[in-house]
Amino acid sequence: MSINVFEDAINQIEFVRDECIEIFEALKKFCPADADENYPDTFRLIATPMFYSVWERCFTTCQAVSLRMIRDRTSKACDLPPSQRTAWLLRAPFYQSFCAQLKNNNFNLDPLKEAKKGQFAITAEFLSSLEQWASAPLDPACDADDVVMIFSNVNPDVVKVNSNAVGIDSDEDFKKLKFGRLHDLVGLRNSIGHGAIISAPSNDQFRDLWEFTEDLIKDYCATFVSWIRSQQSMIERG
Repeated sequence: MSINVFEDAINQIEFVRDECIEIFEALKKFCPADADENYPDTFRLIATPMFYSVWERCFTTCQAVSLRMIRDRTSKACDLPPSQRTAWLLRAPFYQSFCAQLKNNNFNLDPLKEAKKGQFAITAEFLSSLEQWASAPLDPACDADDVVMIFSNVNPDVVKVNSNAVGIDSDEDFKKLKFGRLHDLVGLRNSIGHGAIISAPSNDQFRDLWEFTEDLIKDYCATFVSWIRSQQSMIERG
């Protein structure tokens, strides 16, 4: 695989990092804090959901870039560990068709009861497609952005699932990342976005979440860049 694949991945991550940090800088210029380091209530209310949006962009880009890198260096799907293979399988049309047929035909999946008519044929067809899929390269037409598993919010649990899907979860630097305040950010963003609360977070909470999100984005991107370089080194060593 071309070394440019790694450099392109790093460049994309560094670009989105700079792009995200620029948004924070723009916020500071748009509404500077007063002499006591306080921000207006309305600004705090509006800006807090933006913190989450910037974080989600950082997360999604890092994940998608890593998935594309994995796809480009994989000759057969079965060469990947099960967790990495699963992320791509979930987006495979034959897998989605199999799940839809099981649901639409109301097949009884109770192991103590007999299989319904047609269940054997559908499962046999699925296994045949699965074997073909596993022995072929990952589908280049599948958008890596669609393979990223966002669910509803990018909270620590979602980060954990996705990190396992690309294999960075075993990286020592990744294990050191702190996601505790991410629960607070996601919760506050949801409460404001869905109208559960219409009052601004306190100035201290706002500043803490701002600092946390900005630092998380920098550290998250740096960790992915370091991890990609380690992947590159392994390829170069053969």
